[in-house]
Amino acid sequence: MLRELREQGATDYFAQLTNFPDRTAPVEYQEGVVLAWASRARDGFSEHDLDLLRRMRLPLSLLFKQLAERKLVADILDTYLGSYSGRRVLSGQVQRGDGSTIEAVILFCDLRGSSKLAEQYPLQEYLGVLNEYYETTAGTVAEHGGEVLKFIGDASLAIFPFERFGEDENACRAALDAAIEALRKGREINRARSKNGEGPIEFGFGLHVGTVMYGNVGTPSRLDFTVIGEAANQAARIEGKCRELGEAILMSSDFVERLPGEWRTLGRFQLHNIKEDLEVFTPANLDLD
Repeated sequence: MLRELREQGATDYFAQLTNFPDRTAPVEYQEGVVLAWASRARDGFSEHDLDLLRRMRLPLSLLFKQLAERKLVADILDTYLGSYSGRRVLSGQVQRGDGSTIEAVILFCDLRGSSKLAEQYPLQEYLGVLNEYYETTAGTVAEHGGEVLKFIGDASLAIFPFERFGEDENACRAALDAAIEALRKGREINRARSKNGEGPIEFGFGLHVGTVMYGNVGTPSRLDFTVIGEAANQAARIEGKCRELGEAILMSSDFVERLPGEWRTLGRFQLHNIKEDLEVFTPANLDLD
């Protein structure tokens, strides 16, 4: 760093320890934050300059501590709630019932044969399998701009809000691309597992479009930031038909109507606790190679 400063014309360098830990930094650097100053003046910092910087140390330390703590809170919310939900909570949506009605693609993903996998591995190794599955599925959803709201056992619920993507077609395209890419990654993982004599990790996706209530539900002391509504239930029920129909991706008619493409209908079905029959589709030419 000092060499780089010299190349940029710096003639002097002054560092001060702030005496507060920065939890956003790597562990080895958390003991204290350093304020660092460089000067391009020909003679470097004068005694007057150094006196001013010393008097500024405590006020600046307090300011940077507040900024670091706010960033830590934002990072925690981003990790546990997702960036879209985390920003809402950070802005003050922390009361039960706080929320809004939004239109979104609802994506539901579920692991198949989880009981068999749980029996096959010791607990710690099974957790490793689950994390690999979630990284392949939910991780890919997040990479495509989706908001992973929750993990439900070995399933995950995510949304692609229309307002984030500008157009409903864009949100649908992102959700479908995420599902297809996750399946491709899954095939690569299963090739490696097969070489090791392990069974495949299989999963399915249900994609639906609808209006949901997006906000806080729960008790006054324990809240969950999620989506509720019939559309969310329908997405889960649509995914539930994947195993029965032998397909990895199933979509509702509401979804395919918003996204140009070639789809194959699998028929209309009465889904559990859904009052109307739903027609489900799958991509006509799903290429995972």
